[in-house]
Amino acid sequence: MIRRAMMLIVLCAAVAASVPAQRLAVGQIDTGRLLFGQRVDLYLSLDLPAGRTIDPERLGELLRVYESGDGRLYHEVDAVLDVVPVRSLDAPLSFYMLVDYSGSMYDEHVPGRPDLRRIDAARQAIRHFVNNITHERDRVGLALFGTRYHQLAPPGRDKARLGPILDDIERPPRAEGYTELYAALVESASDAADIGRRTVIVLSDGENYPYSIYEGEPHPEHGERLFTYTEAVDAFQREGLSLFAIHYGDDEEDPHLGRIAEQTGGRVYRAVTTDELARVYQDIRSVLLEEYRVSYTATMIPSQRRIVRVTYRDADVDLRVERPYFAGTLFAGPEEAPAPAPIIVFLAGILGLAALLAVAIRAGRAGTSLVLLDSGGAAALSKTVVLGDGETVIGASPDADLTIAGSPAVGERHAVVTYEPKRGEYTIVSDTPVRVNNKPVTRRILKRGDVINIEGTVFAFDEPDEKE
Repeated sequence: MIRRAMMLIVLCAAVAASVPAQRLAVGQIDTGRLLFGQRVDLYLSLDLPAGRTIDPERLGELLRVYESGDGRLYHEVDAVLDVVPVRSLDAPLSFYMLVDYSGSMYDEHVPGRPDLRRIDAARQAIRHFVNNITHERDRVGLALFGTRYHQLAPPGRDKARLGPILDDIERPPRAEGYTELYAALVESASDAADIGRRTVIVLSDGENYPYSIYEGEPHPEHGERLFTYTEAVDAFQREGLSLFAIHYGDDEEDPHLGRIAEQTGGRVYRAVTTDELARVYQDIRSVLLEEYRVSYTATMIPSQRRIVRVTYRDADVDLRVERPYFAGTLFAGPEEAPAPAPIIVFLAGILGLAALLAVAIRAGRAGTSLVLLDSGGAAALSKTVVLGDGETVIGASPDADLTIAGSPAVGERHAVVTYEPKRGEYTIVSDTPVRVNNKPVTRRILKRGDVINIEGTVFAFDEPDEKE
């Protein structure tokens, strides 16, 4: 009893993340313009010691950006294009809410509120957070996890749709009530990918609690596979995302959740009461708005995995942060692609950048397009497929707008790219998985710079600046 009371005191005193007096973090790496403009956008969070303020006018002079292909030899980038406060960009923020709905979220109550379960408090806090988002272009998505991961709503502008979804969340059966935290994080990284500054916010009241270990039988979806926290870090780094983690309640927290947040440029919070939880969600949005977008011209290092190093030096403050990004995921996957594709796409991305940029300019003038990068010959670099406001069918069916080598049997569609006017977005849908940014998907909202591999034919999705 004494231990529990002490824990409550400590947690109540530390609702927000225990942020160091000075901190430099990369919250997101956006490579959407890497293919067409050799540009990378970093979202930086900078906290200076007490009494020190950030001078936006001098920030560009105090920051240095370097890239490395091996983590040992670093090259300073040729040009930092601009440093802009996120708050002044009027750009959308995308929040993907990942909520633990395991058994303990129903069994435990909020201190001092025997009538309020943790899951109900989480519902209230998310609803309050969503209702206070005033930017019409901001997006919110929602997913649950217990034994399995369930996406309830992809990131979207229609925040009102989340109310009924939250109300319909029910306690899962016992076998579905385990806490597969790391597996859920890995899966959420792909679903959270969207335009603008995007992040995942995970709320959990416990630690990773795998089904197969404690149930003594294979997981219904993953079998004997046990996910690790390093897989979650890797998934977030591949997508360029940050994780903000909320430990809710006074139970023991997962020992690695804070590491995942730290290594992805996010933060970890602790909350016990409903008011504390509501403040945490609001603080996360404030942290994102206080970031800076640093845009620079990427180096031409022939490496799929690159490491970015950012330094900040001013008087007695000397900060440094490093984070990898994956240039290779913008191109065809070396493990899966047919033999010619890695060579052609690599040359297109590294050596043929000027030609691709010219194609992008033409595509931008024409409208949103698929730029063909590989059709088995160098001539592919000059071809584009302009997307209309309806469906663009890819495959071998009579209504196909584009027939590709390796398509399914005659009469079948392989994939369809559709335009959703309400959201102003293009979505690729397929019955069998296609690869987008080297990951198998059957449905995905496309964003500028996405690379689609369909049976060895590789396209880059591009849209003109005015559509942003």
